[in-house]
Amino acid sequence: KKPDFASKDVAVSKKHFRYCQYLQAYQNSIEKALELDNKLSEAYLALGELKAHNGYFEQATTAYQKAIELNPNNATAYGVYGNRSIWMNLSKAIELLYKAKELDPKDDALGIELAYALIFAGRFDESKQIVKEIISRKPDYARAYSMLAYNQFFGDAQLAESMRTGYENIKLDPGNPNNSMGMGFAYYHTDDTELAIKWF
Repeated sequence: KKPDFASKDVAVSKKHFRYCQYLQAYQNSIEKALELDNKLSEAYLALGELKAHNGYFEQATTAYQKAIELNPNNATAYGVYGNRSIWMNLSKAIELLYKAKELDPKDDALGIELAYALIFAGRFDESKQIVKEIISRKPDYARAYSMLAYNQFFGDAQLAESMRTGYENIKLDPGNPNNSMGMGFAYYHTDDTELAIKWF
């Protein structure tokens, strides 16, 4: 029996159509919110996310900046803007993420994003300090162990220690494929190709 490629294409196109409908509905809701209140910081943040998703990064940046202008205490806006800036302007990203953490020190997701940016900047001690502080408060927070493992591998060149931390991360979040890929990467650097492939 020949594969029914046409039916599969129709199914894919339906999913794509539903996704486009979702994006259009999302855009419509943002536009409606701004019509009702054009000084709503959260609406500009949502607009920035939509523009970034669609690849309009300059427009996204303008929207993020407007969100912050309207509410200078919007930690989420600083965090999202900082996260989006990591690949384009790392120093700016770190500045924004530090501000987000200052505004909402209890949001550990912001702390993890900052730690991630600091790793890219080679500022491993700062990154590790943030991560260890999170672990001291939340010893079962898997993402913190993931960041600590990155620090141990790239910053301290401690492969064995990084792998031990990686195993702790996997115990806490066994269903995350990124964690197993990280372990595969680690075993690759021990020249144990067979185990590396199993983890990948």
